[in-house]
Amino acid sequence: MPRTWITTPLATVSALLTIGVIAAPTVVAAPNPSSSRTTATIATFPSPKVIWKLTLIQGKPVIKNIANPSAPDVSLELFGAKLSDQSGKAVGVIEGSITTVDVLAGATEEVLRKRSLTFILAGGEIQAEGASYYPKSAQEMDANHVTRIAIVGGTGKYVGASGQVATVHRGDGTYTQTIELVRY
Repeated sequence: MPRTWITTPLATVSALLTIGVIAAPTVVAAPNPSSSRTTATIATFPSPKVIWKLTLIQGKPVIKNIANPSAPDVSLELFGAKLSDQSGKAVGVIEGSITTVDVLAGATEEVLRKRSLTFILAGGEIQAEGASYYPKSAQEMDANHVTRIAIVGGTGKYVGASGQVATVHRGDGTYTQTIELVRY
């Protein structure tokens, strides 16, 4: 479904946002050469529909740290772990990398880490990418905290995949990975 573009006076856009008729659109304000009023162009996006949802249990990962002594604010972690369904049946593996570039964190208690995950499942792979906050001094994310990253593609029966992965550290070294594939 394509985007809808509407051009309307800026005051109308403010009113529609205030009363909840439109939510979180992309609004671009621009002067209208034929009028003294400023108009706004609203881009609305269709809501995605979840077409497939899979909750997986990730076993304790094997983690390899690659540190750069000349750049202590930069690190790379490579990891792999087994995946099972909620009944405990093995369904695949996850391979991933986490890159930390602590250039903006300063004295904060968290760092932003870039995550790249590959779910290797029967019939193909699902690739997810995104960034998540981690405690600054910890190797793993906080327990019971949900982080989401985008599904950016897939192979085999998952070719063209889009959606999101929600990751929750279960507090025992294992994770719950919930994959939601969507269609617009």
